[in-house]
Amino acid sequence: MWRNSVIDLFTRYNEDKGKSIEYITAIQQDREGFLWVGTAGDLARFDGYRFKSYGGGATGPYGLPDSNIRTLHTDVQGRLWVGTSAAGLVRYDAATDRFVRVPLDTMSHIDVRSIEDDGAGGLWVGTEGGLDHLAANQEPATHLHGADNPAGGVVGDKIQALKRDHLGYLWVGTANGLAYLPPGQTEFRSLTLPRSAAMDGVTTLYEDGHGRLWLGTSRHGVLLLQLDNTGVPQFQAVPASFAGVAGDWVKAILEVQPDVFWIGTMGDGLLEVDLASGAAKTIKRNRTVPDSLLNDNILSLYKDKAGLVWVGTYPGLCRFDPSAQAFRFLTPISSNPQTEDRSAHSLMVTPDGKLWLGRGRGGVDVLDASGQLVSHLASDPGNPEHALPAKVARSFAVQQNGTVWIGTRDGLYRTDLSAGAVHLTRVPGLDAALNISSLQWDGTHLWIGDSNVGVWAYNPATGSAHPLGQGTGGLQDQRITVLQLADDHGLWIGTYSGLYLAGIDSGTVQKIDLDSGNPTTLTSHNIASLATDRQGRLWATIYGQGVAMIGKPDAKGRRPVKFLASDVEPLLATANAVAQDEDGFIWVSTDTGVVRIDPITMAIRPFQRSDGVWLTTHWSTSVAKGPNGEILFGAEDGVTLIHPRLLADWTFVPPVVVTQAYIGRRQIPGSQVAHTTTPLTIHPDDHGFRLEVASLDFSAPERNRYAYKLEGLDRDWLEIDGNWRQIAYTNLPPGNYTLRVRGSNRSGQWSTAELTVPLAVLPAWYQTWWAQMLGIVALAGAVGLLVRGRTAILRRRQQELEAVVAQRTVELTEANAALTQSAAILRRLGDAGQDITATLILDAVLSTLKRYVGELLTGHRLVLYRLQGSYLEPATADGSAVEPVYLEDPLSLPARAAQSRQELTETVEDGVALAYPLVVENRVLGVLVVVADHAYGDREQMIFRTLCAYSAIALENAESYRRAETAWMETAQALADLRTTQSKLIQQEKMASLGRLVAGVAHEVNTPLGVVLTAAGSLRGSLEDVRDNIAQGKLTRNALETGLEEWSDLADLVERNTKRTAALVKSFTAIAAEDGESKVTEVDLSTLLPDVANVARTALAQGAIELTVDVPYGLVVPTVPESLVNALTHILANTADHAFDPGAHGHVTVTASAEGGVVLISVTDNGRGISAEVLPHILDPFFTTARGRGHPGLGLHVAYNHVTQRLKGNLTVDSVLGQGTTVTLVIPSMIGASLSATAADRLRAFRA
Repeated sequence: MWRNSVIDLFTRYNEDKGKSIEYITAIQQDREGFLWVGTAGDLARFDGYRFKSYGGGATGPYGLPDSNIRTLHTDVQGRLWVGTSAAGLVRYDAATDRFVRVPLDTMSHIDVRSIEDDGAGGLWVGTEGGLDHLAANQEPATHLHGADNPAGGVVGDKIQALKRDHLGYLWVGTANGLAYLPPGQTEFRSLTLPRSAAMDGVTTLYEDGHGRLWLGTSRHGVLLLQLDNTGVPQFQAVPASFAGVAGDWVKAILEVQPDVFWIGTMGDGLLEVDLASGAAKTIKRNRTVPDSLLNDNILSLYKDKAGLVWVGTYPGLCRFDPSAQAFRFLTPISSNPQTEDRSAHSLMVTPDGKLWLGRGRGGVDVLDASGQLVSHLASDPGNPEHALPAKVARSFAVQQNGTVWIGTRDGLYRTDLSAGAVHLTRVPGLDAALNISSLQWDGTHLWIGDSNVGVWAYNPATGSAHPLGQGTGGLQDQRITVLQLADDHGLWIGTYSGLYLAGIDSGTVQKIDLDSGNPTTLTSHNIASLATDRQGRLWATIYGQGVAMIGKPDAKGRRPVKFLASDVEPLLATANAVAQDEDGFIWVSTDTGVVRIDPITMAIRPFQRSDGVWLTTHWSTSVAKGPNGEILFGAEDGVTLIHPRLLADWTFVPPVVVTQAYIGRRQIPGSQVAHTTTPLTIHPDDHGFRLEVASLDFSAPERNRYAYKLEGLDRDWLEIDGNWRQIAYTNLPPGNYTLRVRGSNRSGQWSTAELTVPLAVLPAWYQTWWAQMLGIVALAGAVGLLVRGRTAILRRRQQELEAVVAQRTVELTEANAALTQSAAILRRLGDAGQDITATLILDAVLSTLKRYVGELLTGHRLVLYRLQGSYLEPATADGSAVEPVYLEDPLSLPARAAQSRQELTETVEDGVALAYPLVVENRVLGVLVVVADHAYGDREQMIFRTLCAYSAIALENAESYRRAETAWMETAQALADLRTTQSKLIQQEKMASLGRLVAGVAHEVNTPLGVVLTAAGSLRGSLEDVRDNIAQGKLTRNALETGLEEWSDLADLVERNTKRTAALVKSFTAIAAEDGESKVTEVDLSTLLPDVANVARTALAQGAIELTVDVPYGLVVPTVPESLVNALTHILANTADHAFDPGAHGHVTVTASAEGGVVLISVTDNGRGISAEVLPHILDPFFTTARGRGHPGLGLHVAYNHVTQRLKGNLTVDSVLGQGTTVTLVIPSMIGASLSATAADRLRAFRA
């Protein structure tokens, strides 16, 4: 499929270590496996890692007389022959690594064009002057030319090609035609070329696998020759597939695979012809593809032992692997060559075999099954309704009716399979400028994954659309990366932050936990690509992480996850697209190749450039499967086309050779080392040897491995890689060794034939047995003489030592006395350190210093300077006055000592002054100066330095103490201020609470008092009326009875309201008794709680809040009543202020009950509740949510303190936002000194 867009890629060699490799005229592989490359200016040997140049002329290091190479040939004995332009025929001697020249006087010409075996160990040599023959093992050549030839000169001169076929025929191609020599005969015969090529010269001869002879001509392409049944050669019709080179100058012919030929031309590149299928294609240089054929002028073709094809061109050498058919590079010729846009951001293969490619600069290319570009949908930003935008086309989808949908970064477009007209499609509810990342067609709906707005289902038949999974708990990330249809009518959704599974019918969305299958938590959940396998499992690539396999759900609905991380296979760190082939293997594209995963064993096999995968930077959205099982991965520079069933293992086992060898500093030919049977001798002066080896697998030398072992020294094999092929041993013990070396191919398969090098390390003269025996005898004699001489010397030394011992005894006695004195000084210094650092008062430090200076030193004046900013402040032990010293004073000894941080000495009027800086942790604290009658010696200086160190520590301690004392005093003052402020605020809150109580009572008292006053006024008016009627004699019995009845009613009204007022005053008296003495009394809660509620009811009634009290009759608790009342008052006031919104209706209930030795009092409201963030802080002092309305935040804190401190109980608050709050007081019985066990347990439970 798509053959015409497949480009063959080559490994190029046109420079080695800065030296050009160009004009490749000949290529040949020798017996050892080295590849020899002849050019117009050099002959080089290639070992897979570097080209070794053999140029330099006859006087050069290798003796090659001419560097203009015409041809190369390896004979049946494995020897390399070189045909030169100006020095005739040359043979390479591998044992000496030099060239041997065939005498020129026996040859027809110095310009050798072709070399061929004669079948008997000799050579045929074609030159510019004719045909020469070298018999086996004979260097002089026999010239066959003109009259010397029994055939009458049918061969002629200007021989350009020689070929001996499998039947023994020798074919000779010249500038004038073709001649041949049948086997067993001595006469050559000429053969007339076909009329079309009658005037052509034969430039090359090649025999294919069927025994047919192919001729390359200078102007008419190729000719085909085959023997008939009688052995007569007959020209055959050339297949039509060779028409591409009909008029070309053919320089080389090669059968790269069975029945697949490459024809090398001058100027038209390579023609590839497959005789089995008749297909032909041209392989030429493509300037937009860096790894295409290096040049279209083909000078030579060669196939090495591994099957690799080498192509010699003008500017250099190219290598091609014909076996790498599983991976091909596909890129169509751009519809706009000036853009050179080869990117494939999206791919789709339609049922008719066409390949659709979304380009990087906008637009879509369509290839037919042959690979020809049949359509191009161009981008046109100026026509957004009927042309694609200049944005990447990231996804395709096709309907059964042939409608093709194209998702771009700037909208949704539709066309048909013919790629004709393009139309912008507007999805209802969405902006036209969609940023589409993925499309999926399920038969009814087009599923659209957008990078910004999530997943939408669009029905083209009805034109309707709706989003998927945007409700609570649904699709949590709207940034879609990829969509994939799932089994059971589901849809897999990949996002920037995770993987989801949606039900297409139900609309439900479930997030998949990817971390459960990964031993370490993923650092990224950005899904790159998705693919389902035949078992219904999902394979997902995750940017920067690897590949995850998500299995089908178990009985509990859980999906198992297996993870292949990048630490297992580094290529997976850049995993992009994923697909499954027809055999069930999973393929993943990466930025450095592709990876195949066995879904059963989870085995990973990477494929990179050496395997035929040339492209990097694959796109995660670009993957498709072909009709014949192909897998296509789009990349930045084209498409990686994979034929999974053409994948073949690389089984070539290369030979291991020596490329360099040194014994000591002497270089020896590598071939001599590799084929020697006689041990290589290493002399003592050589010190060792060094070899460089190479495993001659040219396909990927960097992947070759090496191992070596020196038998007689090494226990195990030592492995090295292709970047370091050096084997070196030095200073080996004398003896015989065998160096064993083995190499691998690029697949890691080790060579079966090892390179073995026998070695003989010779001993130095002092390592020989006779030298060692002489040494032993000489040593024994020397020991005897040494003993006698030593004895005499020891006797003399004894006498001398006895005198010395006496002298040393005297010196030791003196030294011991000195040590005793030093020990005493050290003890006193230890005492001084304790005394000096034990005090924090400067005067005491000075006094102690002066005492020890007087005791241990001879100082008569001591001054301690403390650093105070820019000056040194002095202090003396005797109180004498000393002027301060500025640090910048250059004449002051202490200033200079402080600045330099060095000990300084200076002569003063009354002696010698020694100044020493006091430094702690690189900070100068001051300077200590002592004045003595004389300069101190070493011991006195040591004592003074020690005292200075103690002084520095004392100063630092004193300063630290001063700072700590200051900080403590400041902290104590701040704490006292804080307590004062807190007491004031608490008192203010108490007064405010009392004010609210008084206001409530005043309101309650005013009402009955007003009734009493009104009744009294009415009674007075009625009595005055009666008095007037009596005075006027108008009082009737009926009027009197009516008055009496009215007066009785008014009296009852006054009595009732007066009693009500008395009850209110009594309640207020009980509530307001807080400042009285805190006595424990029995409190009847059935009476107290309603009284408290009556006071608080006024404040609650202002907000339409109903208050009820539910207390069992006769519930009595021994407690402090004023504290209980105070706590309840603050709680009810807090409820009135905070529980309800302004104007809201609500209900507050106060209940009490006895449980387990304690009394529980609860205040419950159905207000707005308290949030979980605020609830933990409401008992804190000064915490309020209504500070702007004059609430300081102490109400509940004061209530809490009353309950916990004075009542020895506990207070808890429970609340649910939007449902209400309950404040619970746990009041224990306060009879006796302690709680009962039951009450204590109950109280601890509430506090917990």
